[in-house]
Amino acid sequence: MAQATDMNAATPMRDDKTFGMQIEGFASDAVYILCFGWVHLASGHALISANLLAVFLVGLIVVPLVAALPMFMLRRVVVEVLGKQPSVAAFLPFSRFYLYALQGVLVWVATREAYALVFSGAFFAG
Repeated sequence: MAQATDMNAATPMRDDKTFGMQIEGFASDAVYILCFGWVHLASGHALISANLLAVFLVGLIVVPLVAALPMFMLRRVVVEVLGKQPSVAAFLPFSRFYLYALQGVLVWVATREAYALVFSGAFFAG
């Protein structure tokens, strides 16, 4: 029984970097869900349909990737650059906050534009 609690050297340990990336992905998906719900409720379309469900599920993967992945890479570069210079390191929390806000705006715009494109009628007509 004591061997069951021993650490196995071959088992990879959880990395804080990958955990942070997962949490950022979940946060981006949560922002997308809020944006999609808001846009859909304001649009006046049918409450639920097959097209709506398809757009939502595809957008749940695509929109956060398109909007959040470039912001994640930009945020990483900014953190590395500001972290190396002690004279501007005090602005690091502010820069992270503004980049998260910009990421939220990008997710909102991408969601609104994708919703308008799909439900304008031209997307499913062709």
